Amino acid sequence: MELGPLMGMPKTDVEDASGRILTGYIHGEHALTLSLSRALLRRIAELEAKVSQLQQEK
Repeated sequence: MELGPLMGMPKTDVEDASGRILTGYIHGEHALTLSLSRALLRRIAELEAKVSQLQQEK
């Protein structure tokens, strides 16, 4: 029996460094770290797209 749901932890899919999708339960500071990491990765992708667009306009 998994304790995650009983403890109110959300089940989450996480991509590891090699691209594999891992599913598990995270909580507390790990959940915050994951949330911040995802937000930073989204922002980096947005900025990379903007740089690419600006380079093409030159």
